[in-house]
Amino acid sequence: MGWPKDPEKRELAKQRSRESHERYYANHPEALEAMSQYTTQQFSDPEMRKQQSERTSLRVGTPEARKAHSERLQEFYSRAESDQIKQRSRETLAQTKLQAGYQERVNAGMKRVSSDPLVKMHRQDASKLLNADPAYRAKRRAGIIRSWQDEQKRDERGHKSFKGYTKPTSIEIIVEQLLQALDIPYESQWAMGRYIVDFYIPSKRLVIECDGEYWHSKPEAQARDARKDAYLQQKGYTILRLPGEQIKRGDYVWVAATPSLNTTNESATDSGDHITYTMSVHRAWDWQQPLVVQNSPNGSTGWVTVTDYTFQYASGVIVFNTARVVSTNNFVRVSTGYYFNLTQLDGATGWSYTPKANTKDTTQFQTTGSWGTKAATTKEATGKIETLRTDGRIFVELGNIVALQLYMDKPNNMRFDALAIVTGAETKADAKDVEDKQMTFDVYGVPYFRTT
Repeated sequence: MGWPKDPEKRELAKQRSRESHERYYANHPEALEAMSQYTTQQFSDPEMRKQQSERTSLRVGTPEARKAHSERLQEFYSRAESDQIKQRSRETLAQTKLQAGYQERVNAGMKRVSSDPLVKMHRQDASKLLNADPAYRAKRRAGIIRSWQDEQKRDERGHKSFKGYTKPTSIEIIVEQLLQALDIPYESQWAMGRYIVDFYIPSKRLVIECDGEYWHSKPEAQARDARKDAYLQQKGYTILRLPGEQIKRGDYVWVAATPSLNTTNESATDSGDHITYTMSVHRAWDWQQPLVVQNSPNGSTGWVTVTDYTFQYASGVIVFNTARVVSTNNFVRVSTGYYFNLTQLDGATGWSYTPKANTKDTTQFQTTGSWGTKAATTKEATGKIETLRTDGRIFVELGNIVALQLYMDKPNNMRFDALAIVTGAETKADAKDVEDKQMTFDVYGVPYFRTT
């Protein structure tokens, strides 16, 4: 008995059949499992697969049969109800993919099929048969051309192909750190047509290229860059080329080692919002020492100790929970505190800084006579500093806490402020026997990005 010829009756009959099967297998899961095992067994049997292949060949094994089969499919998919059928199939597949172990079963099945000699043979035969057909070759060639003419699809393939293909250079790392610190959404190593750009900021349609002196100073490289810029400008993008010398101009490092120095009654400057107050420019503060913050209505009398603030030790910044009130408590000072005296690290040739996930250590341990809790620490980043310093101070600092200011752009005052623990210090020599020193560190607490 076949399906009714009337489209509405046929669809209704199919719907009832589906519902009947769903109810049956919902009430008899063992039947569904048995059918799955039987199907797997059938396709695992080479003889069964061979018979199925022969039956398929009888249907579509000749050009006439393939044409008739193609016409039947085209006629089916031209019907209005075919969209509903395809939608149901997509929904069913989506639900199936959510099942536990689905991907593992698919991978295992694909592995079995791909390694089957009979499948390999049929694939090769099918490929030879198709490629021998001039109409198929022309259609396939036209499809490839259309695909590459679609700029969006071509760029998507490029993103997948080139993402992570090359390692970032030192100047690209500096620019990427700046973009991350400024919280600017960006893409790196981004495909645009036939070109790959260093950074792309979609919100501004801005392309940033980092040009190292060696590679981009050659005449052929400059001509290539000009062609690339012309292509991107024609597509409506803005190009910003940053010379490596300009990027590395920010390789300024300010550092201070323990011990910290005591200060009393040091004024803080209001940023204008009566919430954020800053201390001296080149200062970072020791959180292991006492800190007392006070405010006053006039800056000379009526000083009162307060606690409703957060102190950013790496930068010497006080952030109050609520705004100070003019003529009531808007004058602020550190009554007692300990600071690190930052000085520039002479001969710094570069630095790198890698943000990482928080890892906290709250291990409890037993002290004599009572329980204590180890202070929670947060390792926010790691990094290293390359320097030509020869006074040996970074070796003395090994294992100590230091205050760092790592500049990306000294003229614009863009920098990271952080407190860090020196984890390594070693002497190296480059190819020309110039002594080079490297200090590695772990950021202790929270690093801050500053532009003031």
